[in-house]
Amino acid sequence: MQHSQENPRLHPSTKGGSGQESEAEGSHRKREAALPSSSPASRQEASFRQAPSLYHGRYSGPATGLRSDRNKKAEGTFSGSPARHTLRYDQKKTAQKNESLASPERPQTAQPGQPHAVRRSLKKKVRFRPKGRNILALVLLVLIIVLGVDNLMLRHSNNTLSTRLEAALHPPDLEVAQQDQQYGYQGKPLSDLYPDMVVDWRMEPAYIPQEPMVYLTFDDGPSKITPQILDTLDAYGVKATFFVTGKKDETLSSYYKEIVDRGHTLAMHTWSHQYQTIYASLDNFLADYYELYTWIYEKTGVKPTMFRFPGGTTNAYANKKFQTFDAIKNEMNSRGFTYFDWNVSSGDASGQNVPAEQIIENVVKGASGKKYAVVLMHDSSTKATTAAALPRMIEELAAAGFHFDRLTEDLVPIQFK
Repeated sequence: MQHSQENPRLHPSTKGGSGQESEAEGSHRKREAALPSSSPASRQEASFRQAPSLYHGRYSGPATGLRSDRNKKAEGTFSGSPARHTLRYDQKKTAQKNESLASPERPQTAQPGQPHAVRRSLKKKVRFRPKGRNILALVLLVLIIVLGVDNLMLRHSNNTLSTRLEAALHPPDLEVAQQDQQYGYQGKPLSDLYPDMVVDWRMEPAYIPQEPMVYLTFDDGPSKITPQILDTLDAYGVKATFFVTGKKDETLSSYYKEIVDRGHTLAMHTWSHQYQTIYASLDNFLADYYELYTWIYEKTGVKPTMFRFPGGTTNAYANKKFQTFDAIKNEMNSRGFTYFDWNVSSGDASGQNVPAEQIIENVVKGASGKKYAVVLMHDSSTKATTAAALPRMIEELAAAGFHFDRLTEDLVPIQFK
C-alpha cells in the first residue's frame, strides 16, 4: 500500500512509527464503537472516514473533526468530532420541536443562536395584539377629552348668557349703550345673510315689573280660533302677545293685521315649525325666520322685534346640537332681537283639547306667588278648550291681584337657564 496517496493525518505510522494507533485515533474508534450503527452520527462518521477528501478545506487540524473558523461562525463553536456535533444539533432541534408541540399556545420568538432564515421566519409570526384593558383605557381617554372640550364650550356659553342677563338686570347708562351700538354689539348681523333683518338698538334700559303682572302668550297661530281669543281679550280689556307661524291662507293671513290693530304684540315663532330643518344649521334658521319676518312686514307694515324658539330654549334639538343653537342665539341677539321663554305653562300642549278646568288650574297655580308670570298657551284648531278656558282664567288671575299686559322688547325677558 502506498501511503503517499493517503492522508498522513489518518495513518501516523507512515511517519516512521511502530504502526500503533495514536491516542487520537484510538479515542476516535472508541467513540465510533459507542454510537449505534444506525444513528445519523454513525453514518456521518463512517462517511468521513471513507472519504476524507470531501471535507478537505472545511476542517482544520487533525481527523478529530475540529471545524474551520468559517463554519464556527455559521453554526456556532463546538468541540469534538462532526458526529458529536451532528448528534447535539439533532437533539437540540428535536427538543425545540417537542417543546413547541407541548405548548402550542406560547408564541415562538427568535433566539440569538438560530440561523438567520429561522429567526426571520419567527419574527414574521410575532404580531402586536393589544389587550382588552388597553383598548378600554384608550376609549375612556378619548371620551374624557371629548367631554372636557364640550364642557368648556358649554361653560363659555353659559358665562356669556349670564353676562347678558346681568347686563339686562343692571342696564348700562346711555353712554355705554351708544358704545355698544357703535361697535355692533347689537343691531348688526354677525352673518352676511339677510342684512336687513335687524332691530334698532333701544336706548332705554330694560325693566322688571314692580307689581304682579301676567303676560298671556299664544303660540302657533293664527288659526280658526284666533277671532274667539281676540274677542275674549277685548271683552276683558286684556292685552296679550301672539308668537305666530307662517300662514299663506288668505283668511288666516288676515289675522296678522287684526292682532296688531287690536293692540296686541305680534312676534315671531317660526315659519315652518319643523325642528329638524330650522335647528340643523344657522343658515336654515335665518332663512326660516327671514321668510316670516318679511311676510309679517308685508301683511301688517310692522317689523317684529321679538321671537320665541319653537319648543323653547331647552327643547331636545337645542340640547342635542347646543353649539349650533348657541350660534343661533348669538346671531339673533346681535341683530337686536329679544327672545322669550315662559315660567308658567297651561299644559294645553299635552294633548288635543285638554279639559278647560285642567288648563285653568295649571295657570292659576303656576302664577301663584310670582310677580312676573309669562303664560304659555297655544292658538290652533286643536286647542278649542284653551279659548274656552280663557274667560274664567282671566277672572281668577285678576281676583288674585294680577294685572295684564303684552310683552315688549323693553322688558327683561324670561329665559330658561
